[in-house]
Amino acid sequence: MLFNLPDDIILAILQNLEAPDLLVIQQTCRGLHDLATADFIWRTLKFNVPVDLPVDHRNLPGRQIQQRAVDALRLESNWSRKESIVKRLTRIPHVGTVRHLQFLGPSFIVVLSQAVGTRPSTNLSILRVPGPDQSQIPTSILSIELPHTNHTEFTASYSNDTAIIAYVAGDHRVKSLLQVLSIPLHEVDDSNPPVPTVLYSETRPLYGEIFFDPHISGSIVVAGLAKLPDETDNPGTATVSYQLLIVNHATGANSYSDIPFHQDDFVQLKLYRDILYVIRATYKAISITTHGLPNLEDTGSASDKGIRTLSSYRVDDLSPGFEWQLSQEPTDRSNPPLPLFIFHDSGPTMRSVISHYSVPVKADSSEVQPLSPNYQIPMATGAAPVSLCPGESGHRLVWLERRFDTPDLNTEFVVMKAGFDKAKGATVAPVWPNYVALPFQLQSIQTMYFEECTGKICIALHTEEIYVVEL
Repeated sequence: MLFNLPDDIILAILQNLEAPDLLVIQQTCRGLHDLATADFIWRTLKFNVPVDLPVDHRNLPGRQIQQRAVDALRLESNWSRKESIVKRLTRIPHVGTVRHLQFLGPSFIVVLSQAVGTRPSTNLSILRVPGPDQSQIPTSILSIELPHTNHTEFTASYSNDTAIIAYVAGDHRVKSLLQVLSIPLHEVDDSNPPVPTVLYSETRPLYGEIFFDPHISGSIVVAGLAKLPDETDNPGTATVSYQLLIVNHATGANSYSDIPFHQDDFVQLKLYRDILYVIRATYKAISITTHGLPNLEDTGSASDKGIRTLSSYRVDDLSPGFEWQLSQEPTDRSNPPLPLFIFHDSGPTMRSVISHYSVPVKADSSEVQPLSPNYQIPMATGAAPVSLCPGESGHRLVWLERRFDTPDLNTEFVVMKAGFDKAKGATVAPVWPNYVALPFQLQSIQTMYFEECTGKICIALHTEEIYVVEL
């Protein structure tokens, strides 16, 4: 009966299926195979798991989208197992003391590291990690020495074999710098290292004006600017003020906007193309505002164009000393809502939990809207996360857990994973079973980075090594 329907009706039916059902039809119904593999179907298909695709993938071939969907479903199956299978573990030695790192495309890692000694230095490096079918060892293809300061951060995006990296560096001794680099990564090797091009650079004229928390989305770069009080100011009246710098690195246009704040706020940003989230944490609460960005298509300054506030949210009654975390991943593959994770004490027993929140772009009202958690992960007695690594969409979470209350009274460390599903709730398990012998000690972990759609975890150690774990 289905075969008697017009093709456009069949396509409309196939378009409303989920990826697993569409794949089953391809395999079991030869008469519908051509329609079920059509580019149009896969370009418009909605996925309920993270897929390694850009938000706008309308120009990709349907078969490429289908293969990425198959990879995503295999990862979801492996992730949801109590004992996931680790497909590959890659060691990268001699990387220095790593402060931050990020996956870049399928084959590269960007590393911010510091060296101490008679001449302290800060370096930004790009490492190439060969795939499973390649015999090469991981190599450094580029290293850039940055200004050595107490505050250095970077973010990176990858498209068309090119890396765009934005970094900030500055403190009370070094004037703060924001610089955006373009680095071609097509067919590079030791004899042909890439040559960075500076797309945008700005140095603040005064000490104590510190750029922080840079983000990239497409051609837009945003960074916060904290104006610290002068050391000669009266401590009772000195305040910190915040601004937002928005840059279009393709045109050079820029805009400064004020960020509303309270004196005790800790401010963090998250950028989704033309939407910016501003998150402010105080003693026992978190407030979030969403903003539309000005149009910066023209060259030059656009200082008269401010950001537009779209909505406001708040999480109240958090326990003192709560911790919170956003995903470190860029938002190339996802749209809002913003996933927010908070570790705090909850309920009458004050048991520690990890709470998962989703923050939409627009609220139903112009008033401040309260947020409630979508999921909660109760922590065992004496357990606490050392570092939380949420995935880009919030569908998965990885963290290093420290357990104090163990039978032998020793401190124990475990790398944990969680997945979140509307039907199943939160599923939690260790990344490795207890019986697996690892080539490093978990207590030596310095920092981690998690790429949700590929299931890769990058672990930097105090021993100046990096391990890439692939699930």
